[in-house]
Amino acid sequence: MNLLSVEGFTLTFRQYARGLRRRRLEVISGLDLDVDAGELVAVVGSSGSGKSLLANALLGLVPSNAVEGGRITYGGSPWIPAAAQRCAVARSRSSPVRDPHRPAATVGAQAQRAADLAGIA
Repeated sequence: MNLLSVEGFTLTFRQYARGLRRRRLEVISGLDLDVDAGELVAVVGSSGSGKSLLANALLGLVPSNAVEGGRITYGGSPWIPAAAQRCAVARSRSSPVRDPHRPAATVGAQAQRAADLAGIA
């Protein structure tokens, strides 16, 4: 079983163009991704290809004009906005360790702290 599974993920932004005309800007379309426990995955692409948007969407940190589609599961359960929102709240509370001998915490340590604060560890 996959720890994280993303199926057919799309991310679209609603925008206004010329007055009150609306348009949709699709920035990620049809993305599939599976990550097993203990697996390290790198998302690689050129500047502006949507890597950060994908990460932010998985954490529930997209702006209000974003429309997400597809299916995301974590540990076999749907990754619902409430869980993502708890993670976002925890992320806003977390900060890197400030130690002169260790100037920056690792990504893993920061992610673990955010998960601990959100109660999803």
